[in-house]
Amino acid sequence: MKENNIFSKVLLDGTLLETTYNPVEQETWLAVYKDGEAELKEKYTANKGIEYTPVPPTNDLLNKSFVRVASAITSYSGGDYGLFQEIYDFISKYMKLPADFLTVSTVYVMLSWLHDSFNTLPYLRVVGTYGTGKSRFLQIMASLCHKSMLAGGSITTAGVFRTTDIVQGTLVFDEADFKASEMWSEIIKILNSGHTKGTPVIRMESNKADGSFKTKAFDVYGPKVLASRERFSDQALESRCLTAQLLPLKHLSVPIHLDKEFETKGEELRNKLLAFRFCNFHKIKADENTLEGLSFPRLKQSALALTSVASIIGKEVLMTVLRFLQEYENDLGINQRNDIKADILECIIELVKIDHISLDENQRPSRGIYMKDISDKFTTKYYDEYTDMPDRSNTDGVISYRNGAVSAKRIGTYIGKLGIRKAHDSRGFYIPLPQELKTIEALANRYGLETSWNENGQTDKISPPPIKDKDTINADDIPF
Repeated sequence: MKENNIFSKVLLDGTLLETTYNPVEQETWLAVYKDGEAELKEKYTANKGIEYTPVPPTNDLLNKSFVRVASAITSYSGGDYGLFQEIYDFISKYMKLPADFLTVSTVYVMLSWLHDSFNTLPYLRVVGTYGTGKSRFLQIMASLCHKSMLAGGSITTAGVFRTTDIVQGTLVFDEADFKASEMWSEIIKILNSGHTKGTPVIRMESNKADGSFKTKAFDVYGPKVLASRERFSDQALESRCLTAQLLPLKHLSVPIHLDKEFETKGEELRNKLLAFRFCNFHKIKADENTLEGLSFPRLKQSALALTSVASIIGKEVLMTVLRFLQEYENDLGINQRNDIKADILECIIELVKIDHISLDENQRPSRGIYMKDISDKFTTKYYDEYTDMPDRSNTDGVISYRNGAVSAKRIGTYIGKLGIRKAHDSRGFYIPLPQELKTIEALANRYGLETSWNENGQTDKISPPPIKDKDTINADDIPF
């Protein structure tokens, strides 16, 4: 049977295969884990005689260090918590990070080696200007994460798609390498699809021989580590990212250059992480009980893999990760509530309350709220706030309006973006409340707005519940 060169694979019987590469000897082996035992082999023959072999050492992705893999299988002491401490110390030696985010980054490294056990993943990201250490962060994470690919500005979008599809590892890149060109729109496709298993990116490829086109599906699922100057305007994508804001540091207590010890220790940790993968791949489960205290559905969905891995490391680590997630969730809620769509939704809710619309479907009159009424309410409520606001009309964010007023047509556009359906009669477009009230309630919950209809017509904003003090620990108190 034809041989298959693979970076890694999970067979139907649970056997785990991983290519290892020894850069000194310039040779590759296939690490095989089956029935609780691990060994290095030249090849592995599976059912029906299918043979799997490691990627050859002559492969440029390996010998030019574009893809980093383990060189051996190395046991580690102190259990999973002991390995966590080693990774934590390694990152903190070469990078100054906020305490909680340092813990999150360490767990993310370990998650990357188990990522194919989960259906949905978060992305890890740092945001900052020049001189804040974004590139250093990417280099560190690339030295540790599973089958990492450190993509720079010299790579083409076709290269990103193809390599990600072939390797199916951790994509590490700086947004600045792509943002200034048409390549960024292609990268966004990877980010929008790469967090969920089974959602490939579809592209059309031309056949130079006859000029025809064929459809090609690229599997871009996997961990992503990003660096950018600012946050995404797309709230859905933003909620997939676990982010730390980096600030310029005048006095560094970390090495200016990454020395030979950095490469040596990084390889040593990858070898231990390969053993970690073998030991935990079939044990790890998505545990929704680890999400206690989180409210936003999309963030919970993304964070589940991270909290599940944190829970097997230790309770203290999980509580630190949860604290970070709750603070981040609160930031997301504030950003959402500052979104023009949230302000329009609040106006709609107030108009519903003023009209005393009942939640009982049998008592709901067949009436609606017209775009003109929402526009008038919005202008009255937010006139000063939206006057002379910086123009961001090329994004999905807030845009500027002359004299702070918003037309009924513009209101209708944003209502469409919210997913609320409209109807039309002789007076113009309106929201048919009997049909759309449930949608409005769901959106209100998503944006942190009160969903009960009070007789006084007041709208109360709510925030995600914080972790109770007795359940939290200070990351600085963890004995690392």
